Amino acid sequence: MLILPRLLSITLCLIIIPLSLKSEPEKPTTPSPNISKFYSEAVNLLGARLKERLNSGKKVSVYTKLKKKRQKVVLVSTKGAALMYEIKTNYGMTKGKLSLKDIKPVDLANTLSKSISSAKDGTGLLALYTVYYNSGYSKKSGAIYKRLKKYPEQFKEAKIRKKAIAAQLAKKKKKKAPKAAAKKSKGNSGSIWPATYAWMAKVKPYYVAVNGKESGKGSKSSPWDISSVLTGKQKLDPGSVVWVLEGNYKNPGRTKKDWHTIGRIKGTAEKPIVIRGELGARVTLDGGLKVGGIEHVWVWGLEITASENIGRSRDYRTAPNLDLPEGALQILGGRNCKYINLIIQESSANGVGFWKPAKDSEIYGSVIAKYGYRDAKRGHGHAIYTQNLKDGKKIISNNIIWGHPIHGCFSIHAYTEGSYINNYEVIENIVYHGGQPKRSPFLIGGGNGEGGTTDIYIERNLLYGIRGIEIGPYSKVPKNTDCHIKDNVVVGGNIAIQRYKLAEVTGNTVYGRISANQVDEFVDKDNKVNPPKPKKPSVYVLPNKYDPSRAHIAVYNWNKAKTVKVSLDGFMKTGNIELRDPLDYYGEPIFRAKVSNSEVTVPLGGKDFVVFVLLKK
Repeated sequence: MLILPRLLSITLCLIIIPLSLKSEPEKPTTPSPNISKFYSEAVNLLGARLKERLNSGKKVSVYTKLKKKRQKVVLVSTKGAALMYEIKTNYGMTKGKLSLKDIKPVDLANTLSKSISSAKDGTGLLALYTVYYNSGYSKKSGAIYKRLKKYPEQFKEAKIRKKAIAAQLAKKKKKKAPKAAAKKSKGNSGSIWPATYAWMAKVKPYYVAVNGKESGKGSKSSPWDISSVLTGKQKLDPGSVVWVLEGNYKNPGRTKKDWHTIGRIKGTAEKPIVIRGELGARVTLDGGLKVGGIEHVWVWGLEITASENIGRSRDYRTAPNLDLPEGALQILGGRNCKYINLIIQESSANGVGFWKPAKDSEIYGSVIAKYGYRDAKRGHGHAIYTQNLKDGKKIISNNIIWGHPIHGCFSIHAYTEGSYINNYEVIENIVYHGGQPKRSPFLIGGGNGEGGTTDIYIERNLLYGIRGIEIGPYSKVPKNTDCHIKDNVVVGGNIAIQRYKLAEVTGNTVYGRISANQVDEFVDKDNKVNPPKPKKPSVYVLPNKYDPSRAHIAVYNWNKAKTVKVSLDGFMKTGNIELRDPLDYYGEPIFRAKVSNSEVTVPLGGKDFVVFVLLKK
C-alpha cells in the first residue's frame, strides 16, 4: 500500500523539477563593452611599460610624426610625465621634451611589440592587439591574435574586443558611406588648386624623389631626379604638374658658386607648369635656387635654405665668410612666373633677389626669415631685394617677412642706382621686427629711370616694429611720378614720402608719423595717426588665394592678453586647424583646435604682436 504513494511522489518530483528549471528567468545579456575604455586601458598599459624600460636606464626608439615627418625619436629618460628625446633630422640631433600623450598609440605598440614576449606576457599582447586592431593594422593584429591563443583568458577577451571594435567601425563606415563618392587624393585633388586652375587636378602627375634618376619615367615608382627636371632635361608640356616628394635635395656642390638652377621650362598663360612640394611634407632645396630662362612656371611649397648656415654666426667680424652656399632664392630671369608658399630661411645674403629681368612675376604666401650678415661696416642682405624694368609688373603679396635686427638689413629693399623701380604691387604682407625695433625699413626708392618711381601701390600691409614705409628717397631725378599707400597698419614706425608729383596716402593707421617732403599733390585722407589703442587685440586673417586650406594671422595685442577669439568667417565654418610659428614652420604646431561657427580661441602668450600660419587639417 505504501509503494503507490511513493511512486506518485517520485513521478511528481520528476515533472515539477524540470518545469521549475524551465521557468527560471534568463540571465541578463552582457552590455556592449566600452570600446574607448579598454582602448584607453591598453594605451595606459603600453605607456607604463615604456616608462618601466626608460626608468631602468634603457634607450627606447619610437617613430612618431614630428615636424610633419616621420622621424626617429630616441627616448632617453623620464621625469614625471615628460620624456627626454633626441630627433634625428637632416641637420643633426635636436634635444627636447616630449610627453607620452604626444606619442601615437601605434608608435608605442610598434616600440614595445618586440619586447613583449608571447611566452610570458598575455596581458601585454592583449594591449598590443587592442591598439593595432582599433588602428586598422590588420596584418599585425592578426599575427598577435594567433599568439594570444596560448592564453585562454586573454584570448577570450580579445574575441570580445574584436567583435565590439568591428561593430563600431562598421557603424562609423555606414554613417560615412554617403560621402564616399567625394574622394580626396593627396597630391591630385581639385580642392588643393585655385578654382580657376581646377584642370590641374585632372592632368597626369609627374614625380621627383631624392633617389630619383634622370632615366626614370617620372612616375611614383620610377621618379625623376631634381636636377634633370629643373634644368629642362625632362620634357614637360604646358600644364604639367610635377610633385617633388619629401626629402632634402642637397646640391652636391657646396660653394657660393653652386646652386640648384631652374631654366628652359616654358608653360603658357592658360596652362602653366607647376613644380610643387608634396603636401604636408618638408621638401628642401638645400643650397639655394637660382632662376632664369623660364616662362609661366609656378614654384610652390618648397623650403629653400643652406644647411651650413644653420646655427652659424652671421657676424663676419668674428667669423670668417667661408665659401659656402648662400641658400637664397635668386630670381635672375623668367617671365610670368609665380613663387608660392615657399619657406626661405637661413640665407647668408638676401632671402630673395627679385631682379629686373623677372618680368610680370609674383612672390606670394611665402615666409622669408633669418637672412643676411654683418661685416666691419654694417649689415648686408635684405628679405627681398628687387628692381624692375621700365614696363612689366612685380607683385609681392601675402608674405610673412621677418625684419633682420642688424642695421643695414631691410625687409623690402626696392632700390637701384641706374635703372627703374616701376610697377610694384606690395599687398597684404606681414612685416615685423626680428628682435630690434625701428630697423629693417620697408623701402621703395632710388629709381633713376625716366620719371623716377612710377605706379607704386602699397596696400593693406601689416607692419610692427619696423622703421616704417619709406617711399622715394635716394632717387636722383627731380620728381618721382606717383605712389598710392592705402589701408596699411604701421605700429612703431612712420610713413615717409619724398619727391613725388602725386602721393596718395589714404585709410592708413599709423602709430608714428606721416610725412611728405617735396610732394606736388599730397592726398592725405582718412588716415589715423596715433589714435587711442583698442582695449581688445586687433586680429587680421589673410586667406591664401592659391591654397584654400591656408591663411596667415596677425594679432596686435595691445593689452598683452593671454588669448583672443578669432573669427574665420568667409574662410571656414567648422573643422580642425593647427597654427604654426613662421620662424619654426616645420616644428611642432603651436596650437591645434576645432573651429565651431567660424570662431576659435587662440593663445597669445601675452606677447605684443603674434603671427601664425593657419592650416586646415
